[in-house]
Formats: sequence, C-alpha cells, structure tokens
Amino acid sequence: MLAPGEAAPPSPPLAGRSAEMAVVDAFLEQAATDGAALVVTGEAGIGKSALLALAARRADQDRGALVRHVAGAEFEADLSYAGLHQLLMADAADLSSLSAPHRTALETALGLRTGAPPERLLLTSAILALLQQLSAAAPVLLVLDDVHWMDRATAGVLSLVARRLQGTRTGMLLAQRDTEESFFDRSTIPELRVSPLDDETAAALLRETRPDLHTAVRHRIVAEAGGNPLAILELLRALTADQRSGADALPASLPLTVRLRRLFADRVTALPAPTRRLLLLAALDHGAGAALMRVVAASEADLEPA
Repeated sequence: MLAPGEAAPPSPPLAGRSAEMAVVDAFLEQAATDGAALVVTGEAGIGKSALLALAARRADQDRGALVRHVAGAEFEADLSYAGLHQLLMADAADLSSLSAPHRTALETALGLRTGAPPERLLLTSAILALLQQLSAAAPVLLVLDDVHWMDRATAGVLSLVARRLQGTRTGMLLAQRDTEESFFDRSTIPELRVSPLDDETAAALLRETRPDLHTAVRHRIVAEAGGNPLAILELLRALTADQRSGADALPASLPLTVRLRRLFADRVTALPAPTRRLLLLAALDHGAGAALMRVVAASEADLEPA
C-alpha cells in the first residue's frame, strides 16, 4: 500500500510491445485532452487484454483518470444492456444532475426503473451527458474487452458514443478478436493490430519467466507457440519439471492446457468446413502420409485459410 504522497511505481513494459504501447500512449494523451477511441485487434491469446490492462494502469497512475471496465461474456450476449450495466452502474447512484429524459433513459437501460427500452439516440445522448459530467473533474477511460461477445444493445449504443467523444476528455479503448464479428461498428475507429512476437522476443520472454529452462526446450516452445504469448506460457506450464530441465525427453506433441485447447478450438471453429475436414484428416494421420498428401494436393484452396 502506498504511503500518502508516495508515487506509484511505473508499470512494467510488455515484452516486445513497445511500438504498440507508443500508439496506446498517444491515444491516452489525445483522449485525456479531447476524447478519442481506439480498437485493438488480434488473435486469441496475442496480448490484447494485457495491453488494455497496462493502458488502464497508466491512465490511472499517470493521468489520474477515472477508469471503467467491461468485458464481453458469451453467457451474457443475449442480455440487453448487460455490458452497459457493468460499465456504468458504479456511476448511476446519483443521476439527478442529468435532464429528466436522459436520466429516465439511463435508469431504464440499467434496470433501475421499468419501462419501454429507451430510443438509441436518446440513450447515446444520456451516456455522453454523463461522461461529460464525469470528465469535468478528471479524464475518463472506458475499457471494453472481448467486444465480440458484447450484447447487441450495448455494442450498438456504445458504437454511437465512440463516434461522439470529441470534447468529452473521454477515451474508449476496445479489444476484439480479428477472427470474430461483433455488433460494435468500428468502421470509423482507428485500429491497432497486435501481431505475434518474433522468435527473439519469445525466447527472451521464456528466459525471463523460467531462466532454468533447458535451451532445447525453449527452442521447441518458441517454434510451436508461433509468437502467441498465451501459448508460450501455457505450453511451458503443461510440462513437468524433468521435461523443463531436459532430464526427460519432450513428447512428439506438446501437452495442451485447458486454456490452450479452448484457444485452438476457437481458431479451428472459425475456419470453413472443408478446411476443418482437412485438418481433422491431418490430425488422424499416423505417418502413412501418401494418401493424405494426395487429398491435400487436390484441395489446396481449402487448406489455404489454415
């Protein structure tokens, strides 16, 4: 716990993400003065949430911003305004300073009063009025993670809010998987695409995480993880102590944790059906090879998405 007047220590940088954080820092600067929105995209496990978390800490520590966070969830995707409730409920205790129509629209959307669903433009105006009020004292940062799972009503109204942030001292920072569609219209929002780590950075991450890791094991994990930070750390976690030290040989296929199974399942599910069939055939092949290669050669277009 910090003593009164003691400054918080600077947030540690993310491995291999200096260029991305430079973009995020520029966004935070613009948002704190005149409002801005930025969407971070990339594959599952690539580090989007880590970037958002670091941005939130910097906004809080360096700029004294009021940070509000919401994460889309699959089980809430059919609940209207579930995301908005998570995002703004902490600020809904006293809406008396808002106009009566704005107050009614927000209270209805947040479930604080009964009534017909508010008209979307009216609710947009109400949210902007609330943000204008909150940002009078300090900048505001809205952090929206896993937008691809956000309910339709929340995504729709926040899409409109994102277009109208100028002059509010409010930033909206979003993260969405690039393989997933969402109800959030981000067509006019600047995009920051997060790419896989290069092999040198991935190896450095492993050396920092487990300096005792055998060199050959480190090379194997780097090769199989494909620059995905989550895969790097989860593949490491699935190994035994003897396997990490090199005392035991690694299996032909590295074991997958539950999180990695979900990660790869999400990737495969997004592929076209013919592509999934070819991947299944390849997974079931036990070395005969020739018959499978003939199938693959005749189906190059179907394999390309993988």
